[in-house]
Amino acid sequence: MRALVVVGMLLGAGLARAATPAPPPGIELRDLPDTDGNWQEGRAIIAAPRAAVHRWLTEYARWAERFTDIRWAEVLPDDERGRHVIRFSSRIADHVLTVHEAVTDALLVFEGWAPYLHTQGRIHLLDRGDGTTLVLMQSTAEAHGIARLFATKGLKRKRAYQVTTSHLQSLQALARRLAAGESP
Repeated sequence: MRALVVVGMLLGAGLARAATPAPPPGIELRDLPDTDGNWQEGRAIIAAPRAAVHRWLTEYARWAERFTDIRWAEVLPDDERGRHVIRFSSRIADHVLTVHEAVTDALLVFEGWAPYLHTQGRIHLLDRGDGTTLVLMQSTAEAHGIARLFATKGLKRKRAYQVTTSHLQSLQALARRLAAGESP
C-alpha cells in the first residue's frame, strides 16, 4: 500500500513541469554544470564561523530541533567504513531515510537510501575569514523500482531544491539565533 501512495505522490507531482523555484533572499540555487541537470546545488553565506555550522550539521541527534524538514532523527552505530549513520524522517521527501556520512572539517559527504530512492551528495563548508561560512550543498537522487516510472528529472530537481532551501534557511536561522546571543 505504501508503494501505491508513493507512486501516486510522484505521479501527481510529476504532471506539472518542475521549474527551478525562485530562491529566498541569500540563497542561490542551480544545476551543477556538466551534470545534465542530475546534480543540484544550493549556496548561501551563513553568518557564523565554520566550526558552528559544522557542529549544527553534525550533531545529528539535534537535527529535528534545528532543521524544519526533519521530523525526528536517530543516530545509529557507524558503518564498516567509519561513516556516521543517521536514520531520519523528512517532511519534504515524506520518507524515512538512512544516511551514511563521512565528515571532515570542511566537507561532509553523504549517501542515503529510502524506499525507491538512492541519494548522495556533499556539503562544502568554506571559511570566508570574516566569521562567516560559505555553504555549498550539492546532491543528486535516483528513483528505483516502480517510482522510477514517475520520478521525472524535473520532479527530482524540485525536491532537491526544496530540501536544500529548507536546510540553508535553517542554517540562516541558527546563525541569527547565535548573533542574538541565544542557544542555537
